[in-house]
Amino acid sequence: EKVDTGEIVEEVRFAVAGGESVESLKLRTMVTMTAMFHATVFKLAAGWKPRPSEQSWSRRPFTRRQLNALAVIDAAMPAEEIRRRIRATTYPGYAGPSVTLGGETFLFPVPNRRPLA
Repeated sequence: EKVDTGEIVEEVRFAVAGGESVESLKLRTMVTMTAMFHATVFKLAAGWKPRPSEQSWSRRPFTRRQLNALAVIDAAMPAEEIRRRIRATTYPGYAGPSVTLGGETFLFPVPNRRPLA
């Protein structure tokens, strides 16, 4: 329900592949976070004292309302924006993107399974 927006102690950056989905990115993020957790536990056990980094959050996390609005596709949008929104809002277990044409709403297919992460 809530997103951690506390002080940043450590961060790891990695490239996002052009065709990567939210699901595959979340899986890679979870693997990275697990490795960071294990490394942090070992450092704490060795006496390391964490200090906040100079990094700070660049923006507040998206709310569910904002994500739902992002999933609404307008046929007049540029093709690249439509592709970005489809990629950003397609995730198993959620409704996914939609477009309304002529009074009819069409849903983009979302995998009907549990997410990988």
